[in-house]
Amino acid sequence: MGNLRASVFVAAFSGASALCIAPIWAQDFSFQSIKIEGNANVDAASILKFAQVPQGATLSAAALNDAFQRITDSGLFESVELLPSGNTLV
Repeated sequence: MGNLRASVFVAAFSGASALCIAPIWAQDFSFQSIKIEGNANVDAASILKFAQVPQGATLSAAALNDAFQRITDSGLFESVELLPSGNTLV
């Protein structure tokens, strides 16, 4: 059996005070759509600009972690989660 690497994978929501971090196994993702929820004060276009996640591109778990960090580093959100759901990033 090959080696499995665990990564921390975490979407952008303002309003909640908790940060949800869930381990996932290293893998590649491709999202045909990106759904942004819970953004009360920041428009979706700005969040997408911070994330820099192109629709349809294949991304590694590390690239998603980088997107999470860029959104978090904006300082605009109390909590941030990135949740893959099939072809959609929520």
